[in-house]
Amino acid sequence: MAILRKYSLDPLYFVKPKTFEGIIEFTVDGEPTIKKGAYLTTNEFDTAEKAHQYLAITYTPKFEIIFEFDEEGTYGAVELRNPWLANQPTRIWPAFGLHGGGCEIILIEGTLNCTEKKERFPNGGVYDLFHWDSAKSDKIFVSHLAQIFWNWLTKRKKEIPDKERPAMKIMDGLGIVLSWIGTPSYKRYAISCAYNNNKNFVDIKFWGYVWDDNEGNEERVLSKPTIKDMRVDFSIEVLRKKIKEDEDLKKG
Repeated sequence: MAILRKYSLDPLYFVKPKTFEGIIEFTVDGEPTIKKGAYLTTNEFDTAEKAHQYLAITYTPKFEIIFEFDEEGTYGAVELRNPWLANQPTRIWPAFGLHGGGCEIILIEGTLNCTEKKERFPNGGVYDLFHWDSAKSDKIFVSHLAQIFWNWLTKRKKEIPDKERPAMKIMDGLGIVLSWIGTPSYKRYAISCAYNNNKNFVDIKFWGYVWDDNEGNEERVLSKPTIKDMRVDFSIEVLRKKIKEDEDLKKG
């Protein structure tokens, strides 16, 4: 019997892949496509702050939802992947000023029903200043942001070796994390983006990390993040509209 958990702001009765959590893949031409997903962890946390830090989520959760499934029976009805599109849990990348380092696996096919849910952390539900959880319909913006990241990476090198090929993931709308492994150093890199939406402008924040994991003793060597701030002088709704207009113009 395998046990997976989801730490959430809300109680859940089941979990299935959705647009606002998932993996971003790229076509041969570099166009981003979003594969629906649902992020789960193999870890159990005893405080909301530990879940916040080690899952690299932009809020402290309130609920712990447990999913048990028989790998011989139920497993055939679901498909689990990690951001590199393999089927084993991987350690969470550092992002949004948070350590990461917990283990995650992503449900991309099927449904898992909750076997237990509890309000584990009643004092949870505190958001970071920069987050994206209030933007549940920014698929257009996420795709555009992914394209910007991809273009930036390909400009660094015209040809990207397999070892340096990036992986991207999104969680809950406007939020994106890009990671890749450099060559010949084999250092790990990650860039994450989150936002603070105001009525007439949007503050966007980027964090860049270099890190490495010692899988033997679960030690993470993590650089101090490089941080970049940017302000867009119109609301997220206007920005989404402008991006859509640009996309329509490209299509003719």
